[in-house]
Amino acid sequence: MITQYDAGATCLIRRDGALDVKATTLWIDLLNPTAEEEQAVEMALGLDVPTRAEMREIEVSNRFYSENGAHFMTALVLHAVENEAPATSNLTFILSGHRLVTVRYAEPKAFQIFTDKACRNDTSCTSGTQILIGLIETLIQRQADHIEKVQD
Repeated sequence: MITQYDAGATCLIRRDGALDVKATTLWIDLLNPTAEEEQAVEMALGLDVPTRAEMREIEVSNRFYSENGAHFMTALVLHAVENEAPATSNLTFILSGHRLVTVRYAEPKAFQIFTDKACRNDTSCTSGTQILIGLIETLIQRQADHIEKVQD
């Protein structure tokens, strides 16, 4: 599924559906993308979007890299900790120009928390870099909450 977020006057504006990259598009979120969706993003942005298998195979020493002017980071994220068996999943962030692309095969609550805030009224979301920082901050806060829960 492709979700696009465009810059609004004071917040991000969410668009679901077919890929339609505009000048105002700051973030493209790929959740469980099909091969066709990956290819559409690759064609639109001139990127090589990693597949799920490629994300799993990336060695720890290669989780940060640059390619054709874009910067890639893949992280292993803990999620579903409220379930009896928490899970982990790889998540890739791609910064290309003023845009962020995320590729994920899980739904960490941090994404919902961040998008709810950014789509209400958050003027700090004016570039892909700022969105990346906001997402990482929210992921770290959630991880800290998980650690506290385990400690209790």
